[in-house]
Amino acid sequence: MAEELTYQDFWQETLGNIESTAAAEGVIAKDVFFEKFKEQLIESNVFGDLEKHFFETRNPNPRYKIMRIDYGLVDVVDGSINLLAIDYDQTQITSITNEIRNRYFDQMLAFVDNVQKRFFIERGLQSDSIFPFTLEIRDALNTCDNINLFLLSTNRKSSQLHDYSIKTFVHDGRGINVNAEVIDIEYLFKTTLSDKHCNPVDIKVNEMGTGITGLKALDAGIENAKYKAYLAVLPGDFLSEVYRRFGGRLLENNVRSFLSTRGNINKGIRNTIRTCPDKFFTYNNGIACTAASIKTEQRSDGLYITGMNDFQIINGGQTTASLRNAVLTDKDHVVDLTKVAIAMKLTVMNEQLDPDEKESMVHDISKYSNSQNKVQNSDLNSNSPVYIRLEKISRATYTPIASNPTMWYFERSRGQYERDQMELTKAKREAFKKVHPLNQRIRIVDIAKFYNSVDLKPYHVVWGGQVNAERFQSTIEDLWSKNPDQFNEWFFKKLCAQGILFQKTREIIAHTEKYQEHTGILALVAPYVIATFVERAQRLKKSLDWRYIWNKQALPVSYEKEIERLSNWVIDVILDPNREKDNVGEWTKLQKCWTGMCGREYSLENDTIQDLVDNDQIKAQQTAAKKEERANQEVDNGLAVFNLGAQYWSSFKAAGQKYNKFTLGTDLEAIDSAIKGCMKGRLVPAWISKRLMQLKREFEEEGIPVESVSSF
Repeated sequence: MAEELTYQDFWQETLGNIESTAAAEGVIAKDVFFEKFKEQLIESNVFGDLEKHFFETRNPNPRYKIMRIDYGLVDVVDGSINLLAIDYDQTQITSITNEIRNRYFDQMLAFVDNVQKRFFIERGLQSDSIFPFTLEIRDALNTCDNINLFLLSTNRKSSQLHDYSIKTFVHDGRGINVNAEVIDIEYLFKTTLSDKHCNPVDIKVNEMGTGITGLKALDAGIENAKYKAYLAVLPGDFLSEVYRRFGGRLLENNVRSFLSTRGNINKGIRNTIRTCPDKFFTYNNGIACTAASIKTEQRSDGLYITGMNDFQIINGGQTTASLRNAVLTDKDHVVDLTKVAIAMKLTVMNEQLDPDEKESMVHDISKYSNSQNKVQNSDLNSNSPVYIRLEKISRATYTPIASNPTMWYFERSRGQYERDQMELTKAKREAFKKVHPLNQRIRIVDIAKFYNSVDLKPYHVVWGGQVNAERFQSTIEDLWSKNPDQFNEWFFKKLCAQGILFQKTREIIAHTEKYQEHTGILALVAPYVIATFVERAQRLKKSLDWRYIWNKQALPVSYEKEIERLSNWVIDVILDPNREKDNVGEWTKLQKCWTGMCGREYSLENDTIQDLVDNDQIKAQQTAAKKEERANQEVDNGLAVFNLGAQYWSSFKAAGQKYNKFTLGTDLEAIDSAIKGCMKGRLVPAWISKRLMQLKREFEEEGIPVESVSSF
């Protein structure tokens, strides 16, 4: 009988993996804990991003309180100050009481308070690595709406836990909201298993404090089983208040990542707000939004929206952020948002939709809404055909280690790895993990790191999960459109080999004496080491031996020695005191950092060069893999056509004729061949199955119904 996976099982496996990773890489376990769940919490809309900024004091005095933070960020999207502390205990699960919770939150707020009291300047800490972050906080205090505190814990919240009592932080007489959230092991367990947003934005219009009880709206009257559409006009003060309360959580991930790299304030929008607010509706394109559900009221003068659940802005992030910023920077008191009106197009999803289909719809709406804007939306979507194919390959590909064959498990959607174990008995769960060890689970954000490091784009990788993954997605979308056959078994094996290189590089760097002198920059150094290794090999018209790495599931000894030597060189280069930016994290995000590194002298050792392979050999391997994938796809297409059956293709023919879809003279001939083949139990020729599957995709993209169409 299956034994349901519990949060205790999850804790035991997670902490075991964290401890082994920390030991292997020579890093602090609590940092591994944070990095393990960071992207998951970003996807769950808990926070936008956080960077390591550890600082603590232990001795209080009358002026300065005890303080401690582990991670933090001043969010450029909404201007909020975000701080996180980690409560890590690998020995047991204990209760997070009010006293324990308050201690962590009090110390984080004390950090902010000590910044405004000039602690770091008065103590002469200008050379400390924390100092630039304190300057960011000092500047942000003048305009920010929210200070967000997070406690990330391996323990479990007590059932007696009350709300944190401090709701406001006062700076220069102005109150700033304090939002405090405990993220415990049970929450992490649930979000890992869930494929939904765990922190949705739910809005009750009458609770926004603007005196508005509903948003007057127009039902667009679109008959569609998947969604309903509404048009509305939002008062500027209402939208500004919504943004004040929820900040960047309002924004769909692709919009958020765009604003985080480009800035969130549009001067043209702000000028319109200040000088001619009554013309804002005419000048501005408005915002496009989605919601899981809404509440409406029919009043004497029309339809009103009174509530929106799981509300997201998918186009119009700059408009929204600029509204709020106009208020915060209104020193001459000329801004009046009650005169501003913003058009809103709202898409409400059918609650019965499959989660995968709902995710695809949101991404598609976002992509097409932003197609004429600067947002290069990469459709970072687990249902992308690239990821579907990689998932299929990963479930059928064993490592070539005869004594212990395992698989690299590609997790196409969050929590898939754990959900695949939910219904298993304890014995079968152990068998599953033996074949699919946790350190061989790779996610979209992981393969993006591997690929872009090798693709000589370390300056993308150091941006972190979402931004880097979207830039990676843009690359593979282009590759897929040119030739889908290159996404084959060898492509997947090479990705895994790149993963082995990435993991081993981190381990080697972490154990060098040079890194021990400059801890906390492992995520910056590793992609630059890999990119430099690959780039120096390319100068010799050679490549790393990916086939060797896959076959051995390890690096050649010469590579390991080269990485150790190279890591010392890279650390010296990126920490060059003459670099353009003091903040090394911001410096490594710039392409000029990489360009400068390429211009410096570094040569590979002879032993390393001997273990490289010629580019011609790599090209031959890729060509052979493409041919094999083409043959596999022909078989898959043939079976897909046959399995759909004669009745389906008869309905398909009728639908295509009704909607005038058969533009090629051979299309009807191909469909008739499929009908006959299905009836006689044989596969159709490859060219026919390929064309039919192409037509099927076109029908699905255009929403042409098949099953319901009867023959003429």
